[in-house]
Parts: sequence; C-alpha cells; structure tokens
Amino acid sequence: MKKLLTFLVMLIFGLTSNPLHAQWFPGSIGTTYNLSAVCISEDNSSIVWAVGYDPSNFMNSTLFKSSDNGLTWTTSSGFPFGFANPTSVYVMDSDNGLVCGVGGIISTTNGGSNWGYLYTSSDTIIIWNIAIGPLGSFWAIGNKVSISTGIGEALVLRSAIASPGSVNLKKMNLPSQYSNYQLTSLCVKDSNNCIISTSTHNPTTMLKTTDGGIIWTEITLQISLDRDIWALVGDDYNNDIMGVGGANGISTVIHSSDLGSTWNIAYDSLNGGRLKSIGSPFGYITDTMYAVGSNGTIVKTTDRGVTWTPQNSGITIDLNSVSMAHHSSKTAIAVGDNGTNLRTTNGGVTSSDNEYFGTQPNTFTLLQNYPNPFNPTTMIRFDLPSSGLVNLQILDVAGRIVRSFQFLHEEIGSHEILWDAKNNNGIPVSSGTYFYRATINGTSLAKKMLLLR
Repeated sequence: MKKLLTFLVMLIFGLTSNPLHAQWFPGSIGTTYNLSAVCISEDNSSIVWAVGYDPSNFMNSTLFKSSDNGLTWTTSSGFPFGFANPTSVYVMDSDNGLVCGVGGIISTTNGGSNWGYLYTSSDTIIIWNIAIGPLGSFWAIGNKVSISTGIGEALVLRSAIASPGSVNLKKMNLPSQYSNYQLTSLCVKDSNNCIISTSTHNPTTMLKTTDGGIIWTEITLQISLDRDIWALVGDDYNNDIMGVGGANGISTVIHSSDLGSTWNIAYDSLNGGRLKSIGSPFGYITDTMYAVGSNGTIVKTTDRGVTWTPQNSGITIDLNSVSMAHHSSKTAIAVGDNGTNLRTTNGGVTSSDNEYFGTQPNTFTLLQNYPNPFNPTTMIRFDLPSSGLVNLQILDVAGRIVRSFQFLHEEIGSHEILWDAKNNNGIPVSSGTYFYRATINGTSLAKKMLLLR
C-alpha cells in the first residue's frame, strides 16, 4: 500500500507541476553506519548486499542484505574476529559472497551466517578491492602495516586459479619505490595484464604489469595533474579502460584505449565532487554506466563513456559505491555515509525527460531487441502494466535455454535487459539465430534476434 501511495503521489505531482527532480529515490537500510560498498547479484538482480561500519568505531561493521532489489533490508550476523571496516563486497547469489576490509578477505557460503578467511596475514592489512580475470585469475590490492615495525606497504595479491576452493593468493613483489603508494582500484584483463590506480597525484600515477606481476611499470598521467583515481572498469572485448576520481569539488573521468598505457580526459567538472565508484550492468564497460562520489555527486553515460551527464541525487552526503542490475540499464543502487541509500529503476532521468513517467503501460509488451543484428551486446526491452517477477530466457533454434535471467523483480513501466551473448556459464555463444522469451504472471511473449560475430 505504501508503494502504491508513493507512486500515486509522484504521478499527480508529475502531471501538475512537471518537476525536474531526478528519479533517485531514498531508501532506508535502518542504520547510521557509513555504507562503503554495495553489490547487486549477477544471478538474481533482486539480491543486493551492502557493507558498512560505525564511523565512531570502525571495528563495528555489518553486512546488510536485500532480497527485493533494495526495497527492504535485513542485517546479517557479525563478521569474524579481527575483521572490520569493510571496503568492498561481491555477492554471487543469496548464499555466496566475499567482503574485503581490515584483516583481509572473508567469504560466506550461507548468506553471511558464517564467515571464513580467504586471505589474512599476521600483519595489519586492509584489502581495498579484488578483481577476477576472464580466464580465471584472481587479483587483490591493499596496504599493510607491519605490527613489528609499523611501516606501511602497498600490497598486491594474485592467484592463477579462481575456481571455487582453488584460490591461492600470493603476494606479488612490487619495486621498493612503489611501497608507500596507496592502491585504490584495479582492472584485470587476464592472468597477465593488470592495471592498478593509486591515490598518488600531482602527477596522477598508475601501475601496470603484462607478465602476471613479475615486472611493474609506472604510468604517469600528465593530462590530469592533481587528480586521484579511485575506481577502474575495463572491457572484455578490447583494451578500453575507464577510470573515475577527481579532487575536492572536481569530478573526473579518464579513458584509455590501449590497456592503460596512455590516457585522455573524458569528463572533468568543477561542479561536482570526487568520484569514488563506477557501475555498469556486467561490471565492464557498456553503453550505460553510472559514477558516484562526494557531495551526492552522480554522473551517467549512455554512449560507453564518451559523454557524461550529471544527475540530481537530491542530497549532499558523500556517496561511496554504486551497483547496477547486471541485465538492466535502468536499475541501480548507490550507498553512502550515514546509512544513505538511493535507488532508481528508470535510469535516474528527470520526470520531464522520462517518457514513461506518469504513463502506465496498459499491456505486457515485449519489444524488438536493439541493435539487431548485434555483436556482442543487445538490449531487450519490455513494458509491464503491473509489478512482478520476470523470467527472461534466451533460446537457440532447437529451443534449448542458452541464458536465463530469472526472478527479476521489476516495477510498473518500461525496462531494459542487456545480453552480452554469453551462456549461463559465461561462455560466448556462436553466431546464429536466437529467440528471447519473457514471462510474467503466467503470460509469455517471444521474439527472434540475430547474432553476427
């Protein structure tokens, strides 16, 4: 009933006053903790995990979980002894996930009821981020402080195998001149190629390896002097990398087309805040991406990062992380300090720009995918006259299920799901004719599409 009343109020307000407020709606996780990271599950977009800590005592930290795409939240049991100040979270499904932070990397196989260390150390360490390469390699970055000497040191970890139960993270030897760098994010192309951003600025600096971490090269970005880079995202199909960051009151996005060797500025605005996180539907560069940061800053691209447009978050609180539904270009969740939680299901557009705002579809409609033919990604759009659980399947010409997007909780309106021409095991499929079928409340619709590699 509350959701219905909210929708009616927004509908009446939109029809009478044509407001220009962006469609990022605040939610309540039920905490005043600083929320440092959020992740929407790839297998089921209804499942969302977020992590946070008590700003007055970072040793008090918690996992927050949602099973309805961020509408309502519950709190899990505590993290294991010695773990605190979570910095990033990765959720695979309702049971399996990873969290990084002070103490190392922890994992759960029962939804956070119990945790075990995937990596820890006798030193005091903080793991900032992890990345899993397309060929199975597992990388992690952080910093450590020796208990005996109190000396800080940059930390890079790598496991050649990342299959379940086979992760064996080993420390990479960085040259001594990089030991005092604070590492911020990483982008992994495969088991050999890794690019790491740092908070070292004036000039902005990155580290790169092409041989699995044996030799490292320092890359200096003269184009963006005095800019920290806090998050990176790469591409499965080419050598593109996007980085987001900035400085006090400045939002910056940089781009490389040669795997981090050279960079150019894609966006640099004096009217925002330092960007801290970048999100895309599949975790790599796609047409639609969001970046969030300090002072409630949100920027969005719909052309693979060529241009970026600020969006009105309605807040000035720092946003620390953003995650997109893995198969939707319009659904995203952002979290920040003091329990801040923002959510959009229409791409964050203003009411005056949203052709669907205030117009409820009368029928369940499945539209033709675009582009078609395509290679390798295509967008599938459907209109819903009522909210519900959507089951979208990709089938081959023999009727066999190639890819399933099940139990996506979608609301009234128009929705998009991005398919990257991979099967349920993450393996690219071959060229040919495919069918896509959407089902909601017992009603199914299907259309044909053509993949040309």
